[in-house]
Amino acid sequence: MPLTILKSTDPVKIETVIVMVYGDPGAGKTSLAFTAREPLLLDFDNGSYRSAFRKDSVPVKAWADVRDLSAADLAPYGTIIVDTVGRCLDCMAVDIIRENPKMGRADGALSLQGFGALKARFAAWMRQLRSYGKDVILIAHGVESRNGDGVILRPDVTGSSYGEIFKIADGVGYLHMVGKRRTLEFDPQERFVGKNPANIDPVELPSFVQEPAFMAGLLDRTKEAM
Repeated sequence: MPLTILKSTDPVKIETVIVMVYGDPGAGKTSLAFTAREPLLLDFDNGSYRSAFRKDSVPVKAWADVRDLSAADLAPYGTIIVDTVGRCLDCMAVDIIRENPKMGRADGALSLQGFGALKARFAAWMRQLRSYGKDVILIAHGVESRNGDGVILRPDVTGSSYGEIFKIADGVGYLHMVGKRRTLEFDPQERFVGKNPANIDPVELPSFVQEPAFMAGLLDRTKEAM
């Protein structure tokens, strides 16, 4: 079979993207995500009711609630929101230990082998959602961690899954207040992490009443830029 070579001048059409948005509680992460195209929220945190722009959602108490989601189930939706990805990984971890107790430790946490299984399962799930033709928005809280002699803010994600998410994400943005303005930044800074292959400039969030499809436009810009 001949080798297929994609030349540097050949266009690459990006059909779907995975974007993570993290920040402080109350920053408006879920409301922002609800302005994506035809969104469905997988509500692992059971907090969708707090958004004034609430759309369709699935209350998730255990991984079994979403494990068997099919293309037909998701057909009416264009964007899948995982809120929060940290709680999603917790649900996955419980299910992994339930299926194979050797993946856990005596204190109920995952073993080293269990963390490997968690990372693999999450990556496979992301590939599955993309195969259905869906954009994915991952929502996470921010958490401070040591960075040499200083402190840096990063998404609150368990173990080695943190690195896996950064690998598969097409963008990682920090939502925070700059004065009285909610601002989304993808470029990594000295005090917070980010990922910005699409070179999206810092974005001041508008009124979602006036721009109810704001995140849909931002995802489209990301696809076009990439």
